Amino acid sequence: MERPTSGPIDLDALADFLDSDHLADAMSLSELDGYLTGIAVGPELIEPQHWLFKIWGEDPAAFQSTEQMVAFLRVIMGRYNQIIECLDTDPDTLKPIFAEDAEGIARYGEWAVGFTEAMQLRMDAWQPMLDDEDATILMVPIAAITAAWGAELNEDPELTLPEEALNELLEEADVALPLCAASIRAFWQSRMAKPTKPAMKAKPTTKQRKKPERDRRQRRR
Repeated sequence: MERPTSGPIDLDALADFLDSDHLADAMSLSELDGYLTGIAVGPELIEPQHWLFKIWGEDPAAFQSTEQMVAFLRVIMGRYNQIIECLDTDPDTLKPIFAEDAEGIARYGEWAVGFTEAMQLRMDAWQPMLDDEDATILMVPIAAITAAWGAELNEDPELTLPEEALNELLEEADVALPLCAASIRAFWQSRMAKPTKPAMKAKPTTKQRKKPERDRRQRRR
């Protein structure tokens, strides 16, 4: 996969494209950013051809020309590589893209939903972390905000955190979510760095050897 591209990344143009009227099923820019982050920090590399199609849905008329498609793919991959570069060099510099409502309040749910959609691409591969009692705590903020967003959209009335705890989380989400992403990446990297023990080979059973004929003759004397 390509490393970070040079030059500015025109996220405003990408946001306008995703908000186009003919892309009814496309992700928002914030959801896309969470999606790219989830792919970047996940347990295994996923080639772009396996995840790009989910960004704008299955509409074959999404792009007006090949040149437009190439231009927007360059922006998407540029942001993806930018996320990886931040995580590899200085995780504290990772700044997620959070949408805001008309009152200027951040809509963290869109980003969290995008991250969750990235997990669903390879849920079996994510299972070891979800089964780890210590590591699964890293997923609580993302899961709680995703569930709360679903409840707000009348999709899922269940919250994974009490309302008071959720409100406290939302107040710190701009810091908590990128911290969770960086910690999740560190978890998978530590697992990959651990040497695996070689398989134990069964020792061959030794058959009782027959004594030489001359030994038996000596005992007869």
